[in-house]
Amino acid sequence: STDKDDLEVFDSLFQDGMRPDEWVDAYLKLVA
Repeated sequence: STDKDDLEVFDSLFQDGMRPDEWVDAYLKLVA
């Protein structure tokens, strides 16, 4: 499902301690 794909994208971007504004732009570009 797309939910699983989006979660994998998120996991690949997110690092422990990152604030949302540090990864959200890259995430939105990848899932757009």
